[in-house]
Amino acid sequence: MKTKQKNYLKILILVIITIISLMPSVRAAEETSNTSLSGAISSADTWLQNGQSQAGSSGEESGTIVEVGQVLVHIASWILVAGTVVIGIKYMLATPDQKAKLKTQLVGIVVATIVIYGARFIWATLVDILQ
Repeated sequence: MKTKQKNYLKILILVIITIISLMPSVRAAEETSNTSLSGAISSADTWLQNGQSQAGSSGEESGTIVEVGQVLVHIASWILVAGTVVIGIKYMLATPDQKAKLKTQLVGIVVATIVIYGARFIWATLVDILQ
């Protein structure tokens, strides 16, 4: 049982590292050598102006986010398929008591499917509305 938990932990860590590595990096503001109040205010004003001028840009960042989301949905889809196949094979070979337990696991897969594709639908709807 301990090795199973270690394997799940390794897989979880690998998934988290993959997700973090796919996240785009964000740079808040440029450093200034002027530490006076007027220098900070002028730096803030230029930063705001740069942000407003980039607000109407090509949407390169949103394209990257959409691509990452699509990759995550594809990965989740393959995991759902694999989990369903495994539960199906176990169900075919199970005793009646084990079949009842597998049906409860199947409920978890159905809920995960609804969450994944529901989130994708909500995300796609928001992107369409906000563009």
